[in-house]
Amino acid sequence: MPQGRWRVVWHGDVMLFRSQVTWSQPTINVVLHQEGRTSSGPISASFAIAQLWALRLGSVWQDTELVQTEPWGEERELSFPVNDVGHCVAGVPLTSEAGSDFLIPFGLFPHHRPHTRAQCLRVLVDGVHVILPAIEVIRFYFGSSGRLIKSLFSSRFAPDDLCISHRLSHGDATVELAPDVPRSSGVDIARIVFSEEALRAARSVGRSLVAASSDQRGGRQSSYARVELPYSGTAALKVRGLSLTAGDGQPRFLVTEILACSARFPWTNLNVIASLQGKGTVQSADGGESEAEVSKPAPSIARRVPGNAIDPREASAKSGLRFQGYARGMRFTDLWNKPVIDIDAAQRRQLNVRSLPAAAFDSTSSGGSSGVDGRRVELFLQDGCDLNFVQSPIEAWSCFFDFIRALDKEAWVQQIEYVQLPNEFYWHYASLPEISDSDGVILRETLGDTAPGTVTRTPRRASFVNLTVRNASLAMISLAPRTAEPHQSIMVWPGVRLESGQALRALHDGLTASGPQGRLDLPLPCLGQLTDQAYRTAAVALLRGARAWRRSGR
Repeated sequence: MPQGRWRVVWHGDVMLFRSQVTWSQPTINVVLHQEGRTSSGPISASFAIAQLWALRLGSVWQDTELVQTEPWGEERELSFPVNDVGHCVAGVPLTSEAGSDFLIPFGLFPHHRPHTRAQCLRVLVDGVHVILPAIEVIRFYFGSSGRLIKSLFSSRFAPDDLCISHRLSHGDATVELAPDVPRSSGVDIARIVFSEEALRAARSVGRSLVAASSDQRGGRQSSYARVELPYSGTAALKVRGLSLTAGDGQPRFLVTEILACSARFPWTNLNVIASLQGKGTVQSADGGESEAEVSKPAPSIARRVPGNAIDPREASAKSGLRFQGYARGMRFTDLWNKPVIDIDAAQRRQLNVRSLPAAAFDSTSSGGSSGVDGRRVELFLQDGCDLNFVQSPIEAWSCFFDFIRALDKEAWVQQIEYVQLPNEFYWHYASLPEISDSDGVILRETLGDTAPGTVTRTPRRASFVNLTVRNASLAMISLAPRTAEPHQSIMVWPGVRLESGQALRALHDGLTASGPQGRLDLPLPCLGQLTDQAYRTAAVALLRGARAWRRSGR
């Protein structure tokens, strides 16, 4: 970056190599305009392609530091079918009709003049000609790390170089990243390996560069990257850009930055197994970590939202918005209720029972007093959450959460409370450590699942619930069913109340002889809908267990 205060105003050509010299990675020319000096024209500077994630249009740099990411243009929401999108270069006329100005009028936006062959995507939305620069599309959908960007811009892009293994079964996806790939690229790489459209889009970048450079002989081998949108059908985009209306009267909108996209992902739950946290990385604006060779990020850059999903506790205030997750810096709104679980490939999370609290269950509530005097009480969710946002992270577990939803409609159920474990993002379930007994033997029920072709176990999940049924307290623990299990059992202890800091000890004691007597097991199916018969069987067993405990007088 040259000395002074500069704004990034356009992305130019990509240089693969020059003469007989082979570069360690491609470079990209970026057009810069000096802030505060209207008399000086723009200049071009060359950057390593791995820095692309930080070089967004409109970003302002002071010497070699990113100092601000102030908005450049107005925000809009766009929705259009992918089949309506066409390809063109930046320097063509808008139409072939006489009197038509250029696609990007030079009088209104002169910054692309040195790079009129830069590739763009164009689409007509509600009578407005929308222009999406190809480099911005690449940066948004694949700019989560410098490692991924470098791979995309190579002549031989291969997804197998980015991940060791990947699996998708019944909506539950797992990707194990290569050792040199940071976990921040897990979502983008998973989209590539599980989606034909995304794989085609990723391959189109390197192929377009090779095709363009093969027509050149000697000297400067440069070309302009071309890309496809990595999804099919219709999706909504939240973008920022400049409104341009030339003398021909045709309205144009030049997208300078894509902010969010509603395209669907081909999974319901994603586990990312990675060993690299991000050596030498900085936080990117979408919340991930990117390997950019810059000194430091802007102070306003947001930190990652755990699980790459917005907290449902904020959803009720935004339920009318199309981009509900955008306020939390979320690139892809389909991940709203599709959790992304980060798993450390180097260290498997384990806990010995001796490190857990000594008191497993709250004995103060085992005497039968629940603090409810028999009146109907509203469902209690932490911080006023809407029950509609309580969704299962995996399909095989959905019957349990449907069961809880159905219990809320029963007059004999007075209170339901999900117990959020410490340091867990989701309040209706938790990723379990592998709990071992005093001899170091891991409890089979807490053992993680091993995906085919991987050596790392995926943590099993559990949900902890307190209920009040006819003035009787009940503690409920549900373990996420394993893929091969046809049925799941919900463990219930009448006269017991779970506490957040003691829930794991309660799980251990409940699975062993050290737990309280009188445990009930409620059967539920693993696949398909919660049928009336399955619900009645479990609900009647729950009600009878509460009545039996009250009659016993314990």
